[in-house]
Amino acid sequence: MRLSFLLLVVGLTTLFPAIGQRPHMLRPFQMGKRGIPYGNYSGITPLGNGQYALVDDKKERCGFHLIKIVQDSMSGKVTDLLYEGFKGEGPALHPDAEDLVYVPSRHSIFMTSEARQTIEEYTCQGQATGYGLDIPPCFSSDSIQRNCGWEALAYDSCNKTFYTITECSLPADGVRTDLRQPLRLISFNELLKPEQEWGYLMEAPRLKSKARYYAHGVPALLYEDNGNIIVMERELRVPSSYIGAKTIIRLFRIHVDDSSILTTTLPLNSAPFDLFLKKEEIASFTTRLNITRRNFANYEGMCFGITLKNGRRTLLLVNDSQGGMGNHLVRLKDYIKVIVL
Repeated sequence: MRLSFLLLVVGLTTLFPAIGQRPHMLRPFQMGKRGIPYGNYSGITPLGNGQYALVDDKKERCGFHLIKIVQDSMSGKVTDLLYEGFKGEGPALHPDAEDLVYVPSRHSIFMTSEARQTIEEYTCQGQATGYGLDIPPCFSSDSIQRNCGWEALAYDSCNKTFYTITECSLPADGVRTDLRQPLRLISFNELLKPEQEWGYLMEAPRLKSKARYYAHGVPALLYEDNGNIIVMERELRVPSSYIGAKTIIRLFRIHVDDSSILTTTLPLNSAPFDLFLKKEEIASFTTRLNITRRNFANYEGMCFGITLKNGRRTLLLVNDSQGGMGNHLVRLKDYIKVIVL
């Protein structure tokens, strides 16, 4: 009986290798090895045929970088990168572009601006079209925490629906007594009008907030399928000496539908737990800068890569190296990190 069961498991694994396998992470690929310029990369989206658009949140011009990414079809490992230049217009006053999505039906790219708290449309040549999402007043620049606005953007191409969320909780919603931040996930339809809201509750912080630089929020969203969305929660702490810097990246899967729509007008810091979306953690990792480890990376962007021959999907994550901040001894690097789902 036991032998028959083992043979059955082996047979199923051969036919369907993704069954029962947990997500795993591959070693990051250093972008600079292929001549990709140092940047402040905070978002990535696929354009098709291995081409991707990268957004840089410190770029003075509105636009995006184009790169080709080659992945091994069996493992998902990045084997090559090719830089194809910058597409955009300018000059602009530091739009602080944080994320972007490609919209096939419009053959255009929508890009967030945290500085202006807008989400605007651009052609694939980086020219503004004059269109953008109709942002409700409760998410305006005057209604958010400073530098904690539109950091994440996702798109459902089947239903032509946009999803976005502020990096941190709105001042009107506050923070819960357990220090967990309640966020509002909002959708926009194909007419670029707001539709629904859902409550999303972040995990409690794990790092001490007293530091040279500290951040804890949602920097990326990715629409998966059938109402499933992958949410990246990122906590980052950089002490005054820089030594001991650490990031914690956690990926969660949530499901949105009509039954979970948020209807309350009360501040979310006092809302009951059952008003928030249920979440499942699917992957997590840390990066550090200390005596023994120098893999510190502030991952902020996320999109799908190729689907492997065994049917498993790959995620591509990009980090913000602050333009390769550092010196001849230690310098932050730009990476593409692959997670096999």
